[in-house]
Amino acid sequence: MVVAILIVIAFVSLVSADHYAVNVTTGNTTWGIDRTTLPISFDMSGTVSGYGTMILDHNIDLAGVGKNGMIHTHPGEVTISEILDLKSTTDRVNITATVQGDNVTMTVIEAWPTSLIDEIELSYNGKGMSSWETYSNNNDVICSRFRAMKLEKESRCNTTLIKTVVRAVITPENVTESKGFVTGTDYKLKSTSDKFSHLGYKHVENDKIVIMGSESYFGNFSIETAIKMAAFVAEPKDEEPEEWLPCPWGDQ
Repeated sequence: MVVAILIVIAFVSLVSADHYAVNVTTGNTTWGIDRTTLPISFDMSGTVSGYGTMILDHNIDLAGVGKNGMIHTHPGEVTISEILDLKSTTDRVNITATVQGDNVTMTVIEAWPTSLIDEIELSYNGKGMSSWETYSNNNDVICSRFRAMKLEKESRCNTTLIKTVVRAVITPENVTESKGFVTGTDYKLKSTSDKFSHLGYKHVENDKIVIMGSESYFGNFSIETAIKMAAFVAEPKDEEPEEWLPCPWGDQ
């Protein structure tokens, strides 16, 4: 029991704006977390237009906020414009420990805001092309896919992670850990295609899939849709309200 208390106190003192580490041992059970981040700002914008073959590949993964996407065209007329804005900042990390007998309960509230805004306009007319994009915000996922000879597409995704809450109950026999997130995801799609279109989404709360959807269209279809998802996690009762947190969506 004394070992557990000493280790908790030692590692709580290592908290800083961009790094923290916790290691708890009670009996034969050990639980730990060690995380580091850096402020990041990345902006990209541009337009490409012409005739021919093009391959465009994106892979972004930062604090559970990410994008995977690819556009592959066979010979044809193509125009693509994109604005990409990725930002991550450091803020407070609060760590509390509650000891009851041989059991230790740890609560870590990590406020490292991260956001990804991605806007794409795509026009294609030719021998065939494929386009897919998947946006993830920790447990939440939204994706769209197209195969077409002719495609007009506009999409915009705004994903924001405000904070992460980690709770762990450590006993001499086992560890029970849970993660919660305060997030917001806003996706808009407008498209016209002549072959295949697909839209999918998934929302998770308390490690359970609560909403899942999938739509597939074969033929000539116009699609205009918007999807919004938000996740919230309860604060410890003795935690003061944090009014400094921004709205998950913001003014668009």
